[in-house]
Amino acid sequence: MRPFVKMDFVLDRNFLRENCMDDESLARGENVLTPETVVARLDKVPTAPAFDDLVIVNPEDDGCYGLNSVGRRIWELLENPMKVEDLCRCLTAEFDVEAELCRREVLAFLSEMERYGMVRCR
Repeated sequence: MRPFVKMDFVLDRNFLRENCMDDESLARGENVLTPETVVARLDKVPTAPAFDDLVIVNPEDDGCYGLNSVGRRIWELLENPMKVEDLCRCLTAEFDVEAELCRREVLAFLSEMERYGMVRCR
């Protein structure tokens, strides 16, 4: 099964492997977002469309990331701060995805985006 939302680290996959949160970190509750978390993208992050996808260059680490069409839509929706649950509600209305799968994958995706300094969460 293809992931609903996907972010690929385009230039250096070792960086992604070395810096991703492991299952133990998640079990300890580190950087775990909830449906009530309010998230917004950071305007300082340059982007470029690539067909249905989006390429993001992170000025924090000079990394280049590719977002699939769902990731691109999330980025567009996060122009204004919104709760994760509201974001998921928008996505389930626009895409053919079950609510639980959407919530789970969006929370993981946003955790990665926060870890790379591309969104702010409160």
